[in-house]
Amino acid sequence: MATIRIEPFSPEHIHQIELRYADWYAFQYMGDWHSEVVTFMATGYSDSLFVNDTLVMIANLRMLWNGVGEVWALSSTAATRYPLAVCKMTRLWLEQHINDLGLHRVQCKVIAGFKESHAWTKWLKFTPEAYMKKYGPMEEDYVQYARII
Repeated sequence: MATIRIEPFSPEHIHQIELRYADWYAFQYMGDWHSEVVTFMATGYSDSLFVNDTLVMIANLRMLWNGVGEVWALSSTAATRYPLAVCKMTRLWLEQHINDLGLHRVQCKVIAGFKESHAWTKWLKFTPEAYMKKYGPMEEDYVQYARII
């Protein structure tokens, strides 16, 4: 049985993660993406998710204003070895923040062409809300999702 734990994000965690292609693609335009991610993770609620002492994901939820948060995550290639554990752990993490923060809306953005990322986002109870043409830094399209509580 897999040992699962969630702990506060630490900057050294970023060097333990080998990004899945979809996540690497979102950050490839940055020269030093490690530093950029550490900067992003410095605001809001940032955690690292481990399975059997292997870092499988880092996740962040930042408040936009009272009751509304935006979430994003980066997953490791190791996450594919533990799909059920990662999905359950992510849902638990999200539910805990929704409840603790009294959120009535959580949103996220996903690059349009990554079907697996869209399926995972929908499994987390998000629904597509808007198609965002040329939203990305390389003019790639994104889909905005929202979860209304």
